[in-house]
Amino acid sequence: MKRINLSQGLELSRGGLDCILTALYEASSQDGVFLLEGHGIPLQVLREARQALRDFFVLPHEQKMSAQRPHGRYRGYIEKTAFADDERDGPSVMYEGFVVGAETQPDDPEVKISDGMLSPNLWPLGSPEIKQRISDYWRATENVSNQLLRLFAVSAGHDSHAFLDYFRSPLSNLVLLHYPADENGVRMEPKSHTDSSAFTLLLLDDVAGLEIQRKVGGWESAPRTGDAFLVIVGEMMQAWTGGVYRAAPHRVRAPIKTNRATLAYFVSPNYRTMIAPKLGDLDNPAFHFSAGERFKKYVSEFD
Repeated sequence: MKRINLSQGLELSRGGLDCILTALYEASSQDGVFLLEGHGIPLQVLREARQALRDFFVLPHEQKMSAQRPHGRYRGYIEKTAFADDERDGPSVMYEGFVVGAETQPDDPEVKISDGMLSPNLWPLGSPEIKQRISDYWRATENVSNQLLRLFAVSAGHDSHAFLDYFRSPLSNLVLLHYPADENGVRMEPKSHTDSSAFTLLLLDDVAGLEIQRKVGGWESAPRTGDAFLVIVGEMMQAWTGGVYRAAPHRVRAPIKTNRATLAYFVSPNYRTMIAPKLGDLDNPAFHFSAGERFKKYVSEFD
């Protein structure tokens, strides 16, 4: 799997930046996935975010439910549910989640404009450390995602703000994911999917389960990433580049005998953004859609 060290470009040397842009283009146009190293987030922030991830899912049920996701909204606690809607036989891959985004005030005009898709965060009562640690991680990861948005744009031959300009009051969200151990001990064949976001930044644990489909076919287990991010290109970036960049199909297998937890940061633009290709296959109708409507359709699956 391609590895990209972001710190090389931060030095602002022409050679280092060109190296990143070439690697980003190759990784995104081939498999649509890469490891991002040198992102600059302090190890302390990563450690505390991982601790908050663990702490949240061992809270008593009533405490988690104090931050329950309201109907028609996406932020908050999502009780244990099937990971994907599929038709295969056997038990579904189950998970529970907790979703946060940029801090938003209830009277922010974007809340009404977005039909509630952008909304204030909900936090579990009596857990200020979880709120602080996740908020710190959110801000740090948002900074990395903005750097990547600039690099994605330049690598595709555009001005550095070609994508970033769509990210004022974005629908980006951070999802804390917990996959309970499969009590049946049988690893069923899971259904694959692509992310609807521009791209996703995953901070994984060491428990196997995530698999990526290569462009040439076949499935590959995600590598152990340590403190690097696994970056997965999503449908919006594929559409913006007219299919030049590939939304990577991936799937999640239920863990056996142990729980699995992940921090997933989904990078999505403002609700009003109309997605359309800037290069590549300009006329493909699949690459023309409303970011807000696609996000709303996804959220409706939880209601």
